[in-house]
Amino acid sequence: VAQEAQKAAMIPEGRAYGALVFLLADFMSKLKIPTPSLWGEDSPGQTINSAVRRCRQGDLEGALKLVETLAGLPETVCRDWYKLASARILIHQTVSTALDEASAILKYGQLPAH
Repeated sequence: VAQEAQKAAMIPEGRAYGALVFLLADFMSKLKIPTPSLWGEDSPGQTINSAVRRCRQGDLEGALKLVETLAGLPETVCRDWYKLASARILIHQTVSTALDEASAILKYGQLPAH
């Protein structure tokens, strides 16, 4: 997803571009050298790189917050990943709560009063 989002981030919003620009974005995304951002530090490409870094560090919630800031084509490309990552966080929180409650039942014979 990150690679496709990087391609999308290379295409400026608000203009109709033909297949040539899409091919150029695909070519640029395959280069192994860092490419400077054409749109500054807050570019979609920089946001995607930061989100990928957070995922690799185990910070899925941080990556989601970054992806939430995307708009246009990069947001569209990341939408399915965002939904799946959100569901994974919800499942993790649910399982964690269930394990905490099961542990309390085993320890105290019942759930502690809140």
